[in-house]
Amino acid sequence: MPNLMRAKTFSLAYLFGVIAIGGLYYAAVDNLAVVQRTIDYSYRAFLLKASAPVSGKLIIDGGSSSIHGIDSRKIESRFGRLTINLGDNAKYPLAYKIHRLKPYLKASDTVLLTLEWNQYAEGNVFSKEYVDTVFDERGSNSFYYNDLPFLERVWFIFTKVPFLLAVERIKTLNGVDSDKENLDRGESFSLQQFYRRVQGGERGDSKRQAVVDIEAVRARLLSTSCDRYILQETIANDFTVSKGFIQNLKLLQDTEVATGARFIFIWPNVVDSVQNDCYQSPEAIARMPIYGEDIKRVVNAHGFDFLGSYEDSHFDKSCFFDTYYHLLQECWVERTDKLIEQMEVYGLAKSAVSGRDILPQLVSDYLKSLPVNQVQITDLLEQSTSPDNEEFVSGWANPEVWGRWSLGYESHVLITNIDVQAQRLRIKGRYHHGAEPTAVWVNGTNFGEYVLKDRTFDLQGVDIEGGVLELRFRHRNPKSPKELGLSGDTRKIKFGLDNISLLGPKG
Repeated sequence: MPNLMRAKTFSLAYLFGVIAIGGLYYAAVDNLAVVQRTIDYSYRAFLLKASAPVSGKLIIDGGSSSIHGIDSRKIESRFGRLTINLGDNAKYPLAYKIHRLKPYLKASDTVLLTLEWNQYAEGNVFSKEYVDTVFDERGSNSFYYNDLPFLERVWFIFTKVPFLLAVERIKTLNGVDSDKENLDRGESFSLQQFYRRVQGGERGDSKRQAVVDIEAVRARLLSTSCDRYILQETIANDFTVSKGFIQNLKLLQDTEVATGARFIFIWPNVVDSVQNDCYQSPEAIARMPIYGEDIKRVVNAHGFDFLGSYEDSHFDKSCFFDTYYHLLQECWVERTDKLIEQMEVYGLAKSAVSGRDILPQLVSDYLKSLPVNQVQITDLLEQSTSPDNEEFVSGWANPEVWGRWSLGYESHVLITNIDVQAQRLRIKGRYHHGAEPTAVWVNGTNFGEYVLKDRTFDLQGVDIEGGVLELRFRHRNPKSPKELGLSGDTRKIKFGLDNISLLGPKG
């Protein structure tokens, strides 16, 4: 009997010891290894938190096809509901996307889930890239972890985080604010950049597509057909909806009940390349129609709806940007118009309140609520009230006496508080190393390519009821003066904007 008692005592002591060590390990990782940012590294996470007080907003979420194919501002304009785009990476676990949404959802919110094909076939995958970015020094994806419920944090740390990575981050005190001078500087920079992007009307779409060397893209994709790229996991799973995805549907059901929000599924945009078409392999031809219906059936069985069919989101090679999931911005209008039509047929409610008007105030209120330098916040907000109604959002050099040069391949200007009676837009400019046509978009509408030395555009048919014009320019062949042997200036410049003016009807 004494031996039995000693054995029980040892077992209990061992059990409590293991629990204590495990608890200390969890506490160390949770408190010392994960960065706690006040201003998130991700602009999209920042938008999600700032817009949390609003009920009835539209949220687009999924992989990168979401941000390389959908114009959120156009959807917002049509439905009058604040619209933000949270798409990031198809390889991030869907369950954790749902967890990071839940704290910021309100009743009457609608989430459009644009999932790439792998999400239906393999459930939640925790890639090395994902885990590393949760624990990196910048806190790139730390918001994913910080918004997890307690038990999910415990499970993640003990089953998905490599022990050596956790120990390394603990030893370097990755999550201790007092050791974060670089982080503080980074947050200050993010603060200023994010507010400018809000003032510029950015909703999370990838507005900064660089011009791609298509020959290099072709070479990189030669060994991978479209179907092998987008359907790799689908083929490996024999065109079967995974149990992991079904578990995520149950998590979505719980989230709808808890928040009052609604989730709707939409198909990812898929685009042919110059070398091969999508959905044309023998496996895809034979099995995709049935597989698409299987996915819809499973989704519908759990109480969720799908908009359209996957063929609606298939685009030809003229829309190819840099992967089989990413559209050139010229094709976003077609993609977004199709989506808007599907949303209207579905009966998605419209609102009389424009998100364009409320987001800057939401962000202002959010910043004032944060434990950051409020003097800096006040200075930032006061600067934003400048009477100058031209906001040079991105892709511009510092001003010169005559105007300013573009930087890189794309430039973005926002003009606010304009007279809605304006009927013409006049642009005067100049060119570095030869005049070449500049592509022009006005409020998402492609106006074509022109030499903009002195060009006037007719604004009839352009929606300017909100008093805002968003101008986007794409430039050909920018080069630095240094490249041309003209000076030591390394800025890659092309178009010089002298003046923008708004005119009434022709006299």
